[in-house]
Amino acid sequence: MRPYVPDVTAPEMTPEPAPARGCANCGATMQRHQDWCLECGTAAPGRLGGLRPGWRAVSTTLGLTLVLVAGAGAASYAALSSDANREAIAAAPMDGTPVAQAPPAIPGPAAPVLPAPAPPAPPVAPGAPVAPGAPAAPTVTAPAAKLPVAPKVVPIKPAGPSTTAQVTPKPATTRPSSTPRTGATVPGGRGEGTSAGGPKPAEQSAPVPIELGKDAVDVYDPYKRATASGRPAAAYDGDKKTAFEITGPADGKELQFGVVVDLGSVKQVRGVELTTMTPGGRVEVYATDSSVVPPDILDTRWDHPASRADVDGSSRGANKPGDGVERILFPKGGAAYRYVTLWFTTPPKGGSKVSVAELEVLG
Repeated sequence: MRPYVPDVTAPEMTPEPAPARGCANCGATMQRHQDWCLECGTAAPGRLGGLRPGWRAVSTTLGLTLVLVAGAGAASYAALSSDANREAIAAAPMDGTPVAQAPPAIPGPAAPVLPAPAPPAPPVAPGAPVAPGAPAAPTVTAPAAKLPVAPKVVPIKPAGPSTTAQVTPKPATTRPSSTPRTGATVPGGRGEGTSAGGPKPAEQSAPVPIELGKDAVDVYDPYKRATASGRPAAAYDGDKKTAFEITGPADGKELQFGVVVDLGSVKQVRGVELTTMTPGGRVEVYATDSSVVPPDILDTRWDHPASRADVDGSSRGANKPGDGVERILFPKGGAAYRYVTLWFTTPPKGGSKVSVAELEVLG
């Protein structure tokens, strides 16, 4: 067979070109295989499943918008739910009662584990055999019996006369004076010219006047009660016709002033002797061994050895009533003093003036 030889002289078959398409949106020419319009971007017919040109962008925009709206709604719901929960928790105690919180549990200390005590071993009689390895049992020893002891016999001495001295209590005394001072005297007691121990007046030598120096006598007026006073030297000039007079206020109260005598030095004083022209009233004697006159009659440096309730009206101490002389002796033979004061309290019978004609300090 002869091989097929094509006829080159036959005319060449040229395919017909596809008809041109136009864009449905803008009318621009589109090739057969062209999917999108190069002028407006519209898809070729049938490219988007039959959708109209331009709906693809609209569908995409709507889808994204729905997704965003849904996300925003979910976030808002979550935020609102969280706020509502917090408000509900904060508003829970409506009655104002605080909510007590339970304290944290603290574990207590573990109880110590003590070993169980071993049971006591039974007592073993003396001489009984003991098994090897067994603990030694305590030996029970019976207490020894005590012998009765005879009580000690103490011989009783015959009762004899008691040697205890019998002390007789002294009756309490009170001072009938308005002067508030401790250690004062009462009539018939110490300070009224009677002896309070020591030798009796018959066994003593007679007291003698102590010689006084110049300006030895002066008025003693710590409370400024004296309204007038005379010449102090007239009280010891040896002349009973002259007198040292001191006048107080006529107010019905106590005089509360006196006459002080300076002995120059500490000397033994046994009493005083007063010659007066104004009998009656009360005089108290004070004395001190101080080197200065105490500024107050209540000063503790003053001693109060004696007093006389009725001047020149008492027979105490061998006095003769009405003779104008009053002798006041100190108890126990006196004591050593530097200053001696006659302190007038109750006014005399004649009024508020005291007259001292002569004054002697006896030693």
